[in-house]
Amino acid sequence: MENNYVFNMPDGRSVPVKQTWVYLGADGNYYPAPAESVRSEGTSYYFEYNQSRVPVSVQYVYTDANGLPTAAPADRVMLVPVAVAAAPAQPVCEAPAYQAPTYEAPATAAAAETAAGVYAAPAASVPAEQEKPVSRFRRDCERVGGSLLLYVLISTAAALVVIGLFAIPMIVAVVSDPSVREMVMEAVQSGADQTSLGMLLMEELPEARLLQTGVWVATIIGALLASTLPMFRIAKKSGFKAGSVFAKPTRVKGLNIKCYFAAMGITGAWIFIYAFLTSLIPAMQNSGSGMDVPQDLASIILYCFYVCICAPILEEFIFRGMIFKSLSRYGVVFAAITNSLLFGLLHGNLQQAPFAALIGIVFSYAALRTGSIRLPILLHFGVNFFSTLVNVLYSYIFPEQGDLINGIYLVFEVIFIIAGIITLIACRKQIVWSPENPETCATALPYEGGEVKAKGFHFATCGLIILFIGYCLFSIVASMGIL
Repeated sequence: MENNYVFNMPDGRSVPVKQTWVYLGADGNYYPAPAESVRSEGTSYYFEYNQSRVPVSVQYVYTDANGLPTAAPADRVMLVPVAVAAAPAQPVCEAPAYQAPTYEAPATAAAAETAAGVYAAPAASVPAEQEKPVSRFRRDCERVGGSLLLYVLISTAAALVVIGLFAIPMIVAVVSDPSVREMVMEAVQSGADQTSLGMLLMEELPEARLLQTGVWVATIIGALLASTLPMFRIAKKSGFKAGSVFAKPTRVKGLNIKCYFAAMGITGAWIFIYAFLTSLIPAMQNSGSGMDVPQDLASIILYCFYVCICAPILEEFIFRGMIFKSLSRYGVVFAAITNSLLFGLLHGNLQQAPFAALIGIVFSYAALRTGSIRLPILLHFGVNFFSTLVNVLYSYIFPEQGDLINGIYLVFEVIFIIAGIITLIACRKQIVWSPENPETCATALPYEGGEVKAKGFHFATCGLIILFIGYCLFSIVASMGIL
């Protein structure tokens, strides 16, 4: 005779139950595990996730009077013969027998709460109709592209509004003073570029110095607004809390210094490659970052604050936090490459885009291994701080010693290149694209992309992604002065 499981309810009825596999998430909640992936080893059970084993346990589920799946406490579940369970004294409920659903993604509700010995499972955990994997993948990619386009629009709009407010006093000063107008006309007729004209105005007009300060205030405000509103949308639609990516990182011995040497080595190598390419293609000399060091103290402070503090936190939150995590369910390597390419393209110039994309992969690896974006933020700060320090010393503090500072800078870059090469060779066999601790990893979701083939093709053919990439490529070409 076959056996079955029943749940003895508080009112004395016996309800048939089904077994389902669950695992404990990093937030302390239980989530359904893919039953087809569960394996056993001795008396323990697990499923594979990014080359790591995640322990699973059994949860018993029955159908309540509303036809919804409900978890039953294990201490009230009994193993009985089918004949006993199949003929209860009275009907248990009118709903059809419960069948364990196939979960497309982990449930987003909190852990089951205890109430009179019965654990209530949310109805949202049972999808009415399962979405096709490719359709869901394309939808998630479109969400990323749409959020990045919103980032560009919000940051640009906010910057224009703030700059406009700061520009009004300077416009009034230029219009009302004939000598200033004549000076500007002579400079334009003599072929002065934008930078030279700006420095000339700053020497003559206090309002021009105020405008330069306003540019950096606008940049900071625009970045803050653009980095929060669209990215919280990604987190909400993907089923996780945006702040979770700032979780306490798992310590991985030596990872911080290894990743820093790798990132700085890539940066140094690109400096020499870019210098060589500009000697072959003169138009590339115009494709700079557009962030020249300002010439007044207030603007320099804002410049350093943005480059060294705001940019590392906000950009890592966007790319290694929201985008990497939302796409990680389709493979962490795919998510790392994708967010890094988008990160590089967003810089909008050839001087930064290639090496930014490469170090983005290093930052993604650090985020995955530690399960947090705290280490990528520190690495990003380290890269930006070194270049910012050199730029300020070169352009503002010791401009007369520019050749000496530039020579010292290049020596350090050679040292970083050598250190980066040694690090990559020595650690090549230690590179593992999986969290150090899967149970506490807050930067990746369980893998669900096995049925999605040709991810790169589907990603590259999403309309909003194409639009964003087109905008970035247009910015790069425009920065070279071709358009």
